Amino acid sequence: HAQNTAKHIEEARRLGWRGVAFNVILDAKDFSPRDPKLKTHHLMASEPTRLRDEVFGNGGEIEGGDTKKRAESESESESVSVSESSTATVSHCYRLTALVHSIQDVARVGKLVNKKGRGGYDVIGLRPTTAEAFGKCCEVGYHDVLSLDVGHRVSFKISLKHVQACERKGVAFELCYAPSIRDQTARRNTIANAAEILRLTRGRNVFLSSEAASLIELRGVHDVMNLGVLFGMKENEALAAIAKIPNAIVERGRKRRKEKG
Repeated sequence: HAQNTAKHIEEARRLGWRGVAFNVILDAKDFSPRDPKLKTHHLMASEPTRLRDEVFGNGGEIEGGDTKKRAESESESESVSVSESSTATVSHCYRLTALVHSIQDVARVGKLVNKKGRGGYDVIGLRPTTAEAFGKCCEVGYHDVLSLDVGHRVSFKISLKHVQACERKGVAFELCYAPSIRDQTARRNTIANAAEILRLTRGRNVFLSSEAASLIELRGVHDVMNLGVLFGMKENEALAAIAKIPNAIVERGRKRRKEKG
């Protein structure tokens, strides 16, 4: 519900963030170009519009006290960008993350998000679950973010060749910190997966996000930077991972959305 969405925004503002991304996660098996309902899919098109109109009635920004409006949403929230003041206005963007299991899945999602307006989303992310899907995700360039389920053991090898291909496309790697505070096993997996990603990318174009499903999983700016250092980032890389890189991702995505519009 958007009541929870507004609470996420208020908590993010209190913790010092000035930007929030609403992340809708869908399985690629739910994408079908032959399905006429996709043109009006409540998650692909009308849902972001409804959120924009009903939750953010003031041009895409929400002040700290505006937490009364309601709508329905299946989104998770992520904090992006940094604010020096807890009273700052919080801006927002919309992100779609598709779970892909095969080369065909990557192509199927690409056909849909390359249509007019990118389905109403500012940022497109892919989360591969297999080696072949990961390789294909690194080869294509229609998305902005490549995300792995770092809270679980990755079942395939992350190769340097594929990481370099992804880098050439300008796609950013995502490290989510919420799994590291859920339980010990997820914490170990997150740290191990993050270390491997940072080793292969040399810390370039890697950003931190929460993937928070509840308020208690959100952390403040400095806490997230410290988690980045724990994962293996240098301090300047951790700062870029919560400010410069996320902002660049949103700008890249919105520019592409306008081009498709």
